[in-house]
Amino acid sequence: MSEHRRKQQQPGRDDSPSAGPSQQSPQGGGYPPQGAPGEYQAGPAGEYQARPSGGYQTGPGRRQSGPPPRRTARPQGYGQGPGPEAAETTAQPQMTRAEMRRAAQSKGRRGTTTANGMQGGGGRGPGGPAGPKPKRLIDYPRWGKGGVRRWLPSWKLVLTGFVICTGALFGVVGYAYATLKAPNPQYDAVTQSNTYYWADKSVMVQTGAQNRQILDSLSTIPKPVQNDFLAAENSTFWTDSGIDPEGILRAVYDMAKGEETQSGSTITQQWIKNYYLTAAQTPTRKMDEILLAVKISKSTPKQQILLGYLNTCYFGRGAYGIEAAAKTYYNLDASQLNPSQGAFLASLVNGPSLYDPYGSDIQGDNAAQNKINATQRWTYVLKNMAKFNFMSAADSQTWLAKGFPMPRPYTVSDTNMGGQIGYMVTLAQNNLLRNGVTQAQLDQGGYQIYTTFNKADENAMVSSVNSTFAGQLNPKRMVTNTSDTTSPDYKKKYPVDKWLQEGAASVVPGEGAVNAIYGGADFLKDFNDNADAPNVLVGSTFKAFVLAAAEKYGLQDPVSYNGTTIPAGTPVSLNSMFSGQNNLVIRQANGQPWLDQNNQVWHQPNDSDYPYGNINLKTAMDQSVNSVYVQLGMDVGMQNVKQTAIDAGLNADPSSAWANDTVPSFALGTSTPGPIRLATAYATFANDGIEYDPYEVDHYVYGGATKSLKTKPRVAFTPQVADTVNEALEGVVSDSGTGAHAMALGWPGGIAGKTGTTDSYKSALFVGYTKKAATAVLLFDQNPATGTIEPMIGLAGQQDIYGANFPTEIWTKYMKVALSGFSPETLNTLSTYGSLVYGPDVTPSATASATPTASATPSSTASSKPSRTPSAPASDTASSTPSSTPSAPDTCLVLCPTPSASDTSTGGPGGGPGGPGGGGGGGTSSSTPGWNQHGGGNDDG
Repeated sequence: MSEHRRKQQQPGRDDSPSAGPSQQSPQGGGYPPQGAPGEYQAGPAGEYQARPSGGYQTGPGRRQSGPPPRRTARPQGYGQGPGPEAAETTAQPQMTRAEMRRAAQSKGRRGTTTANGMQGGGGRGPGGPAGPKPKRLIDYPRWGKGGVRRWLPSWKLVLTGFVICTGALFGVVGYAYATLKAPNPQYDAVTQSNTYYWADKSVMVQTGAQNRQILDSLSTIPKPVQNDFLAAENSTFWTDSGIDPEGILRAVYDMAKGEETQSGSTITQQWIKNYYLTAAQTPTRKMDEILLAVKISKSTPKQQILLGYLNTCYFGRGAYGIEAAAKTYYNLDASQLNPSQGAFLASLVNGPSLYDPYGSDIQGDNAAQNKINATQRWTYVLKNMAKFNFMSAADSQTWLAKGFPMPRPYTVSDTNMGGQIGYMVTLAQNNLLRNGVTQAQLDQGGYQIYTTFNKADENAMVSSVNSTFAGQLNPKRMVTNTSDTTSPDYKKKYPVDKWLQEGAASVVPGEGAVNAIYGGADFLKDFNDNADAPNVLVGSTFKAFVLAAAEKYGLQDPVSYNGTTIPAGTPVSLNSMFSGQNNLVIRQANGQPWLDQNNQVWHQPNDSDYPYGNINLKTAMDQSVNSVYVQLGMDVGMQNVKQTAIDAGLNADPSSAWANDTVPSFALGTSTPGPIRLATAYATFANDGIEYDPYEVDHYVYGGATKSLKTKPRVAFTPQVADTVNEALEGVVSDSGTGAHAMALGWPGGIAGKTGTTDSYKSALFVGYTKKAATAVLLFDQNPATGTIEPMIGLAGQQDIYGANFPTEIWTKYMKVALSGFSPETLNTLSTYGSLVYGPDVTPSATASATPTASATPSSTASSKPSRTPSAPASDTASSTPSSTPSAPDTCLVLCPTPSASDTSTGGPGGGPGGPGGGGGGGTSSSTPGWNQHGGGNDDG
């Protein structure tokens, strides 16, 4: 028997789920339900009740035995009527087994109604949630569904969500597009290199953080080369909107097939990434790239975009932009590239380290595979040129048939600033800064700077210096400073050869162009430029300006001889006579002795005690007699001497380069102009008094505009003044002059020049010139730690160093190369200009007819005349002081106390043996502010 049959029924109510309406009592009493007799009994008020288990009773306490009656379905309305049982029955309908079966079969079906009117459904229970469907904005989890289906959104929900999300996305993108502005260009994208060229327009060096030269016009690049890049990267460039979805899909498809591909990004996108953004692989950067590509494409001409792209691409080997790439790989300008070369450069954009046929680096790694890669990519580009109608198929095949255009190999970096390159670049940069270019502009780059430096002349300058000292310098040679008491290294040993410094410069007369320099052994080891501003005394090379001042300004005060008055300002003739006495008392223009700051009379020593007597100005220049030119400077006025030097070409700034021009030693070169300015000033004499300031940059190109930096002529002296100086300086380069070694040049057009040597041989110079070139050479010894200038005594094993030996030898070697190919031009000279005057210690009557004759020249056989060439090398020990030790105290340079009547001392301290008038002499030892702190010019030989 089924369970529902055995279950005990509660009085007045049947809770069995199988109970049907046939088991319910009829309303109002009536007759008992059908079934076996005794199954129900009459209850109070006449209603029938189910009997207790164990049988059925018809009345209280009675039970009827036997099986219960069979229950059958009854109509739902049966027995309904007034009474509580009827109400209860109506509120809780019962289901028959058939109804239950149908309900189970329809479980989970939305909207299914059972026979008794109940709604079926899936819910949490077997029949789903009861009651009406709740009202919700989003039906999720789904009402009326069970299991997995409860959590699966309906198609309506999916469609609604898609529409909402798509709309939101378009809104966000639209807002971003509307508000997006192009950022400032990346610094690296607009930074270029500066390219420096030799005078012959070949590249000297490139400087800057980026090797890039930005082109200003797309027309500079041949059209076929432009098309090479379109064929390789973006064939639809001229028609797309900045992005190319079809191209992206095509790139993906070709990549899947293993074929060569165009880039998925358009040229516009690549330019924006290079110019505005970074290479970071992030979604935000890519979104910015796409939006900017679309926006900029609408406002920027395609030509400008393509030019920007070609200027910013990286091609490997440090080359940014097509101009730098053309120079790096083919040593050509971009305008000279052919379609085949352009196809190779377009290949490099896809990966320089993969397509450089010489390897991924300068060591040549992967060179063999890279060449294969490059050839394949180059072939692909040229075939695409025909495929996309950038050239005909026949032309494409022609270029392919010519073979792969192999670029040049890796070369030493053009950014090498070693040797003399760094010095020349620094000079060129300073030239630009003097002419309005700012340092910030130079740092930004983009300048093409055409210098005046002649490559052959520069090589000759370096070779001349190196060959002069080849095999003679010993870095371990030590000497002791026993001559310069002002030096902190006094009585200390130092490596004289190791501390040697050289400087030189050559200038073109009538132009001012600096053709060659020697700034030091290596810019990368010492960036102080010895050709420009070494801060070293120039010695007796300054005497040329004293003579020029005498011709230009004349005497400060009028003088009278034998009843004849010579007015102030009258030019002084080369025949004028002055005393060449050693330790001469120097007098003021009014004839009174000049007193130093200690109220002591100034005595001017010469380099030696040779008795020159009264000599004319030309002879005194030949022999570089100190006393004559110091006194001449006092008569003319040292301020006029300084102005004459500035007029000739020495720079008025910096003021620190100028010594005290109120003391007599100023005439002996106690100032410190460098070789460039000395050569410039002497070139003014060669050019008949017309001065050109020196310049190292002929012209530069920036932004397509060319600007010349050539200097303009300026009249410094009349031709008579300049030619008179030429006459005197030609005598220096003669058998009787201190510059006789320069005659080895053998130049028939005339050579003029001046030697210079300073106290204790701390510097030695020769400045010489022809009509075609003026060159200055300087030597000195310097402590690299303190910067102190030290004596060169013992340099290369020689006792004394003069302007007449090593500097003149370097000058001669260089000038032989620099003048080769030029036809000789004769220097203009003049010997008759000016009036005959007499120094304050010369009696006119005794030399009334004095002229520069042979008798006025000291005898070449005088026993007291020192030899021009040292007779023995210096010792490497403390005994390496000059053998002829000056008798005057070491502290006496130029400001010397009045000697006694019996004083027959030789040249001042630091003088030492040398050629006529050479070596020892002037300078000051005063430490009083305003007085020169340096030794004066020894001069010389």
